[in-house]
Amino acid sequence: MRSRQQETEHRSVAVLGTGTMGAAMARRLLGGGARVAVWNRGAARAEPHAGAGAVVPASASDAAGDAGSGTRLKLVLNTWLAFEVEVEAAAAALATRLGIGTDVLAESVSGGPLASPFAVAKLGKISSGDHGSDFSLQWALKDLDLAAVAAGPGVAPVVAGAIARRWRELVARGHGDEDVSAAGLELGSVA
Repeated sequence: MRSRQQETEHRSVAVLGTGTMGAAMARRLLGGGARVAVWNRGAARAEPHAGAGAVVPASASDAAGDAGSGTRLKLVLNTWLAFEVEVEAAAAALATRLGIGTDVLAESVSGGPLASPFAVAKLGKISSGDHGSDFSLQWALKDLDLAAVAAGPGVAPVVAGAIARRWRELVARGHGDEDVSAAGLELGSVA
């Protein structure tokens, strides 16, 4: 029986986009011995991974080749993150409507099993109205749409479709370049 390390060493993975999440995924995969191709629209963000053993092809299609598992995983993880952001936005709106400060909400979930550090950080951005982009709403929406297409008809989670519809409206209203924490807008959860 092969170990997880042996399986990883024989896996080829393409990581398309080396922003915060893609770069971390590439480092973990390289550290685990996978063969990794990285591509980014701005090549300068992909180049540092070459020193760690990644291949840096000229185009996304060259990077993907037959190694699409990294891209598919990124879509799954970004869908997960979309769920977390939407939950934080809805919880912040509910807390506000019930007269509970979002600072009390954040303190209640921080460090416990109810929220990841990412979710708590986004709750802070939602609460403060800081939508400076760490991960823009339009790029998160693109990944939700790609995940729905990749999953096929009738397979994509209903919740992901609902989030995508709401976020599409926010992007259409001019919030696309803002952080995904802009999901809290129009729910009454920010000042």
